[in-house]
Amino acid sequence: MNRDLILKGRVFKIVLVVILVVVAALVVAGRANSPGDLPGNQDSPGDLPGQADSPGDLPGYTDLPNDLGEYFPLDTGREWTYKIAIGLVEPVFYREIIWECTDGKERIYAGVGGYFAVISGIHKELPEEFFLKIKVKGPASEYLKGAELTIERDDIGVFFESERVVWAATAGGNFMAQQVVSYPLGSLGALWNAIRSGSSMRLLMIEIDTGLGMGVGDSPDILYFQGIETNLAGYKGKPCVHFQRIVRLSKADFPGFNKDFTEDMWWLKGTGLVRLEQKVEGITSMVWTLQ
Repeated sequence: MNRDLILKGRVFKIVLVVILVVVAALVVAGRANSPGDLPGNQDSPGDLPGQADSPGDLPGYTDLPNDLGEYFPLDTGREWTYKIAIGLVEPVFYREIIWECTDGKERIYAGVGGYFAVISGIHKELPEEFFLKIKVKGPASEYLKGAELTIERDDIGVFFESERVVWAATAGGNFMAQQVVSYPLGSLGALWNAIRSGSSMRLLMIEIDTGLGMGVGDSPDILYFQGIETNLAGYKGKPCVHFQRIVRLSKADFPGFNKDFTEDMWWLKGTGLVRLEQKVEGITSMVWTLQ
C-alpha cells in the first residue's frame, strides 16, 4: 500500500551528511514503546518468555562495548555468504522509500510484502535452502565511513530491484550503522510523479542502553539493543552484539497485512553479521547463517 507522507526536513533526505544529522531525528523508544508491546508480551524486553528483567540480566550478556565499530567491518573485498532457511511461516519485508516528486516535495512509500522467490514456491516444493552473497565493492565517497556493496547472489530477493546498496557508519561519537538502498524510477513502490531514484534507510546498529530502541519519526520500524551474547550457537565464548528489529504493522495502516514481526541480528567482532532470525508474530519465518 502507498502511504503518502510529506517529509518535514528530517533525516530521510539521504545525501552526503545523513550519518552526521540522523541522530537529531531519531526517536528514543523507552519502556512505554518497547518489545513488550507486542501481542502477549508485557512492558519490557525482559518480560518476554524465558527472559529475566532485562537482556543484561541473562547469563552471557554484558553492557554495550565501546568498540562497536569493530563489529561492523567495511574493508574492500570482504565477503559474506548467508544460507537462508525458510521457517514455518512465510518471511516478510518492510521498507520505506523516499521519493522526490515533481512538486518539489519528498514523499515516503511504505511497503510490506513477501519475498517473490518464496511466494512463487508456495504451491510447489521449496528449495531446502536459499543463499545471499554480498561483497564490499569499495568506499562510498559521500559518507565519512561507508562502503558500497555488490550483491553477488540473492535467491529470495532481499535487494530486489535495487540499483545501489550502501552500508555506512558514524566516524566518531555515538556509534550508529545503517543500510541505504537506492531504487530506480519504475521499480516496485516508485511513485508516479517521482523525478529521481528513491532511497530507503534503516538502522543496523546503534549505541544505546540495553532495552532501549531507536527509530525515525513515526515509523513502526524500531531497532533495540539486546546486549552482548557469548553463547550463540556456533560462536560459543565469542562476544556477539545482539540487536532486535521490531516492526509493529498491527499499529500501521496496511490492509491485508497487519502482523508484527521481529528480526534478531547477531554481529561478531571483526566479522560482521553472523546470524539473523525473523519471526512473524513469534513464529520463525527465516534464519540466515553465515557460511
